[in-house]
Amino acid sequence: MKMISKIVIVFLMLFSVITVFAAPEPPNPSTAKTAQTTATDPFPETDIDDNLMVLMFFGLSLGAFAIYKHKLKTKASV
Repeated sequence: MKMISKIVIVFLMLFSVITVFAAPEPPNPSTAKTAQTTATDPFPETDIDDNLMVLMFFGLSLGAFAIYKHKLKTKASV
C-alpha cells in the first residue's frame, strides 16, 4: 500500500509540472495603477499587494487554529 501511494504522489507531482509547462504564456500584467477605472467597471483591478496584510492575518489565524486543534487531540488521548 505504501508503494502505491508513493507512485500516485509522484504521478500527481509530475502531472502538475507537465500542466504548468504546457500552459500558454501568461498575459502581461495589468496597468491598474496607471489606468483609470470607469464607473461601468463593477470589479476594479487590484493587486495582491493591496490585501497582503489581510491575507497574512487569515493565514496566521488558520495556522494557529490548526495547531491548537492538534494539541487538543494529543492532550485528550493521554
